Amino acid sequence: MNTITNYNRIPPTSKTTNIKRASRNSQSSRAGRNHRFDSTDNTTRFLSRKQLRRRKKLRSLFITLFLLCACFFGGRIIYQKVLLPYLQDGRETFTDASDSENGVSQYEPDVNTGQQNSGNKIPGSDNINGNIDNNITYISKYPVETPQARNLREIKRKLRTLSEEYKEFKVIYDNIDVYPENLLAALCNNPNMIDYVKGYLSADRKHAQSCKLTKKEKAQDFPLLIQWDNRWGYLRYGDDSIGLSGCAPTCLSMVVIGLTGDTSATPDAISKFAQRNGYYADGIGTKWSLMTEGCQEYDITSEELKLSKAGILSSLESGHPIICSMGAGDFTSAGHFIVLAGVKDGKIQVNDPNNRQRSEQLWDYETLAYQIKNMWVFYPM
Repeated sequence: MNTITNYNRIPPTSKTTNIKRASRNSQSSRAGRNHRFDSTDNTTRFLSRKQLRRRKKLRSLFITLFLLCACFFGGRIIYQKVLLPYLQDGRETFTDASDSENGVSQYEPDVNTGQQNSGNKIPGSDNINGNIDNNITYISKYPVETPQARNLREIKRKLRTLSEEYKEFKVIYDNIDVYPENLLAALCNNPNMIDYVKGYLSADRKHAQSCKLTKKEKAQDFPLLIQWDNRWGYLRYGDDSIGLSGCAPTCLSMVVIGLTGDTSATPDAISKFAQRNGYYADGIGTKWSLMTEGCQEYDITSEELKLSKAGILSSLESGHPIICSMGAGDFTSAGHFIVLAGVKDGKIQVNDPNNRQRSEQLWDYETLAYQIKNMWVFYPM
């Protein structure tokens, strides 16, 4: 007799096995989120709800702390790189830091002697202040690049390159930790300041030996005066020195001497006047009101000039100098003042108090225009 096989019939053993497997899967699904693998004994250990809540709180706490740190450091970078330069372009005050960051030098003058408390004397860094004669010259020996804002690591890298190329920079690089960072940053942007930097630590910050002008400077219509000149560059101006933060009074000095012939209105004299009369804001720089109100103390007057090629050329051709507040570009990485002193061959003559090389070249209006934040034209009273 033939046996008929029922293929739809499920063997009892197979059905029982499926039921058990389904039960285990259901339990695993319900507890799937509540277990972790214990690597010590290769078993699965279940966590209580209390433990899960605690773990979630810790995870949330760590995420919150991470976001707060990211916001803090990110905000600080944005403030330093974006907002601070923008705020320094404000209408009331403007930083004249001459390619360096403002800050109080760590070398405060001694109360009795006025000398820097810089510890041991650094070989090769003698004070270069000396008797001033009528044959002062500035040697533009080193190439000058477009100013850059550098951090400490970038400053060290630049100075190492300079010390490898020019032996006179080695003493600065070997003793880099004893110099103020903003001084080194200025040196990186203008290597021709090397002698000024070498004499910085031993310089008298209160008294200048002589601030008289040379015969050559007196003979010029608008003499080019350098703010880090050793006649006045080491003297204090606000929370720094004239050499690092005194481009505004140096510019006004050039204009006053040119318009009035008053050779006593040297950069140090105008710096003292600005500080005594509230034209310097600590931590910010020289107020623009020095150009509109303070200048009247020296028998000159000024007016704000709108940016236009015709207006600038017309004023200069009439013998009226212009002081410009400059933004980042060819002259500065932060804020700076320069003098537009005249016109030659249709181009503009610039007196840059921080750089002789830039002052020796002629400038197109189009090159200067986008960098100018504000400007004032000056007249004798």
